[in-house]
Amino acid sequence: MRVVASDLWRNGSLIEFSLAGRNLAQANLAGTNLSGARLCGTDFRGADLSRSDLTEADLSGANLSGADLYRAKLCGARLFGANLANADLTSADLTDAMLAGAVLTGATLSGATLRDASVSGAVLSAADLYEADLRNANLSGVDLSWANLVSAKLSGTKLFAAKLVGAQLGGAVLDRAHLEGANLSLAQLNSSYLVNIDMSGANLVQADLTQATLHEANLSTADLTGVKLGLADLSGAVMSRADLHRADLTGATLMEADLWSVKMMGSRYPSTDLCGTNLLGTGVHQSLALSQFPDIRHSKSTRWDDPDKLPRARVSISRLNLSAPRAPLRIQRPQRVTWWTRVTKLLGR
Repeated sequence: MRVVASDLWRNGSLIEFSLAGRNLAQANLAGTNLSGARLCGTDFRGADLSRSDLTEADLSGANLSGADLYRAKLCGARLFGANLANADLTSADLTDAMLAGAVLTGATLSGATLRDASVSGAVLSAADLYEADLRNANLSGVDLSWANLVSAKLSGTKLFAAKLVGAQLGGAVLDRAHLEGANLSLAQLNSSYLVNIDMSGANLVQADLTQATLHEANLSTADLTGVKLGLADLSGAVMSRADLHRADLTGATLMEADLWSVKMMGSRYPSTDLCGTNLLGTGVHQSLALSQFPDIRHSKSTRWDDPDKLPRARVSISRLNLSAPRAPLRIQRPQRVTWWTRVTKLLGR
């Protein structure tokens, strides 16, 4: 079925148009004007929709797997639960689009615009989002495992509890993004821009943050076991109660950073800048640290842990039971009646 713009417009007005539930698999709809059309549940498998106008169209539950949507306009389109697996959305415009629960596994979205889009709960595993614009989008709970987000724009993006295992984020811009509770284990974040990012409680086990900019980032309670932070800028970062076991901080800048009660067993930090850093509760003592890594930079305002100051247990007096202990309850066991006890009782009478 061939649909062209003249079929949808009459006297300059859009004709009410619905293709809901129709089978348009492999159809050639390139350049078609389908703005505002009702296309929910429509089968577009392998269809050519390149450069088509689907602005504010309803594609909820539609099957667009393998479809060609190169440079398509999908501004404000409703794609709830749609299947876009392996679809080509290169340079497509999805500004304000609603993609909650959609499946985009293996889809190509390089250079696509998803600004202010709602993509919560969608599946984008192994998707190609190279240089995509996702600023201020809602990607909470999204599965982006092993996705390509190299040089992507994610400023202010919501990625609460998102799954980014093994994702490629080299050179990505994530300033002011929200990644609380996100899983970024094995992720590649080298040379990424993470200023003022919130990654509290995130899983960054064995992630690569080499040369990343994390100025004033929030990494409190994050799991950074085995993370690579070589030459990273963590000045002013809050990392209280984070886990930095076996982390590599070679040449990192931790100026004015808060590392209160951070676990640093087995971590390496030669040539690091610890000027004004709070290291209380970390077990990092000045004499020991400098004996291991003499090239550490520090200042008078650096707060080292005290090796002679043991933590004191705090006990609430109101919870103490100071009353006299009660005598243990004695249970009287029944006397065993034998032949001899019976005879002694008779003689006693």
